[in-house]
This record gives sequence, structure tokens and C-alpha cells, in this order.
Amino acid sequence: DMQAEDAWDSSAADLESRCLDSYIEWLRKEVSLTEEENCKLSAQISVIGETVFKDTIPLDAEIESLESSLNTLDSEGLKHLEASPISTDSGFNQIDIEKDCEYEELKLDHQIGKSEMDLKLLQIQSISMQR
Repeated sequence: DMQAEDAWDSSAADLESRCLDSYIEWLRKEVSLTEEENCKLSAQISVIGETVFKDTIPLDAEIESLESSLNTLDSEGLKHLEASPISTDSGFNQIDIEKDCEYEELKLDHQIGKSEMDLKLLQIQSISMQR
């Protein structure tokens, strides 16, 4: 009986050792696959980061240009109003000019807002990729 019990213990230990070896081998493969996936994701994040950076530069320049255009439009409109007071003959023309200026200003404001929103979205994307 003692020999049978020893054989059983030895057999169980051998089986446990083989299971453990198989499990360790499986874990090694999983770690290797995970490391490969991490490398791929890291490369993708790097490419996206570069794209965000490259896209941010022209957006910043566009925002500055639009703000400059808006400031120029504001100052020209003010100069025009100061230079030509509204008379009864040119009143309608003056109103049209003012409306055109207001329309241009609104259009530029909209473009600035859109560009700033695009920039914020790129910044958010960049931050989320860095995590």
C-alpha cells in the first residue's frame, strides 16, 4: 500500500509539474503577444501624435490670420464710419456697407470659432493618445 501511495503522490506531483510548465509556457506566449500589440499601438500613437502636431501648426496660423483680418475689418469699419457720417442721400449705401462689414465680421468670427474648435479637438486627441 505504501508503494502505491508513493506512486500516486509521485504521479500527482509529475502531473502538477507538467500542468504548471504548460501554464507558464502559455503565460509566456500571452506576454509576448501583448508586448507585440503594445509595440504596434505605440507606433500608431507616435504617428497620430506627429499628425496632431503637424495639423496644429496650420490651425494656429489660420486662427492668427483670421483674428488679424477681423481686427483689420473692425478698424476699417470704424474709420469708414468716422470719415463719412450718414446723410439722407447715402444713408442706404452706408447701411449696406455696415451690413457687409457685419456679415464679414460674423463670417470671420465663425471661421475663428471653427478653427479653435478643431484645435481643441486635436489637443484632446493628443492628450488622450499620450495616456
